[in-house]
Amino acid sequence: ARPRQFSNSAFKSGAEAGQKQSGKRPLTHKQGLIFAIACGVSATGLTIMALPFQPHPKAEAAVVSTAREEDQGTPEEVTKKSREATADEAPVAMAEEPDRHELHYKYVIVGTGTCAYGTIKGIRERDPTTPILVIGEELLPPYQRPPLSKELWFDDHPDVPRNLSFVNWQGHKGSIVYESRAVLEEARVQLLLGNRVQALDPNEKTLLLSDGTTIKFDNVLLAVGGKPRVPSSFAKPELRDSVSTYRTSSDFQKLVEIAKTKQRMVVVGGGFLGTELAIALHHHAQKHGAKVVQVFPESGVLHRVLPTYLSEYTTRKVAAAGIDVRPNVRVDGAHRAKDGSVALHMSSASESGVAGRPPQTLAADHVVVCVGIAPCVELAEKAGLEVDSTNGGIAVNQNLAARHAIYAAGDVCSYYDSVLGRRRIEHYDHAFESGKVAGLNMAGLPKAYDYQSMFWSSLEGLNISFEAVGRVDHSLKTVSFWEGGQDAVAGGKEPVFKRGVVYYLAPLTNRPVGVLLWNTYGKGLDEARALIHSQKEFSESDLRTLQYVVPLNAPTHARL
Repeated sequence: ARPRQFSNSAFKSGAEAGQKQSGKRPLTHKQGLIFAIACGVSATGLTIMALPFQPHPKAEAAVVSTAREEDQGTPEEVTKKSREATADEAPVAMAEEPDRHELHYKYVIVGTGTCAYGTIKGIRERDPTTPILVIGEELLPPYQRPPLSKELWFDDHPDVPRNLSFVNWQGHKGSIVYESRAVLEEARVQLLLGNRVQALDPNEKTLLLSDGTTIKFDNVLLAVGGKPRVPSSFAKPELRDSVSTYRTSSDFQKLVEIAKTKQRMVVVGGGFLGTELAIALHHHAQKHGAKVVQVFPESGVLHRVLPTYLSEYTTRKVAAAGIDVRPNVRVDGAHRAKDGSVALHMSSASESGVAGRPPQTLAADHVVVCVGIAPCVELAEKAGLEVDSTNGGIAVNQNLAARHAIYAAGDVCSYYDSVLGRRRIEHYDHAFESGKVAGLNMAGLPKAYDYQSMFWSSLEGLNISFEAVGRVDHSLKTVSFWEGGQDAVAGGKEPVFKRGVVYYLAPLTNRPVGVLLWNTYGKGLDEARALIHSQKEFSESDLRTLQYVVPLNAPTHARL
């Protein structure tokens, strides 16, 4: 479920309540707003005195915001109008405020993803009034990425690519953007979009932006995520127009247009993004008679998280859906062919090779590379912050602090898990929850990040959906239980894995360190977290008792 959003109606009712309680002149719009935010937080159990707030004079006069209450339309239209308005007004603002390039904020968030939104929520639980500055390279307010490879592709309304809104699996209309610019600004969250942080000075507590602005902070969060990895074989100027990566909302909008005209689409990668995107592109390609090919070096899709038998089962399901799936294939090179297509040179990816299989060439009209992300640590490295050489990412303590008053959360942070050790996670739930904890710490409430986050994947049309918590790694020993058995029937028919639970065990001790819930639709997450936190060890003879941790509704078949 998406985090609960801010509400304009709450702001309004809070302002009206302030007028009634004070018995004095009506509050101004700003004063009523701050009272409303405080009332909203008090409803959660915190008692906060609501006082009229006077913002920092430099911040009030100088911050360049991309939000206007009168702006309406799609995210792109709003951005265009706000940029034009900002461009017209900027010289006046600079003339009236000579110190425009020396701003000071108590809270600064670098990044505009789910982690940034979680941080806003965390800060506002503790501090409902102090302005927050959000700096982002993209032009949208904080937004979520999961629908970019899921729901957005399966809502066939023609306005979806423009509005970035969709109807989810439950039939509810939603948007990838958490809150509009107007709502965020009413909550004293100011946006500085289309700008990049070039330098961080931990001693002076300053950020230098790409436009020359210097921001002084009391607390800063680095929620900068990662950037897609691009193998050298694809990093050629001649292929720039025919090879793309996939990470942002603009990547989605571009790929939708590309897929309308290209007949041979190739997805390189067999992980979460590669598999979900191959299925999404296939759904889109069916309208145009196009073909989708998925290539990857592993033996099956989702190979790094699923046990081998389940990965291979899922691969067969993906292929049966109509996608040309090519496992055990490594792309060794690519070049522009004479007919304008991209020629991919491929070979066997197995350790010993496959006898009789010569190198192959695959022609593509467009290639989407989905081989993971590299955490954005350049800013931290230049600032002298510690970077985890094993897991990647910015090293933080249990309070998500990399250094005094400097925090990191989400995809980019390497944090210490008291049960599973140091980790770095690239999933939605972790991004939001770690951001929220970082926000609480920034606002003065010391809190350790001890949450065991979950992740999920849903393969549309394949009747495959799963959630998982903990360390879910194909290299670990697993024991699994399947509802109704595996339906393994004599005569060569393959098993069907309808609904089950997979437990991942630590070496030597058989201690469960991860749990995957297959088609249980969220049932069992709490029990799985409790099992991991218990750190209970199991003898070989006791492994069958794990079937009672998350009980299924029918007799089960154990796969040990």
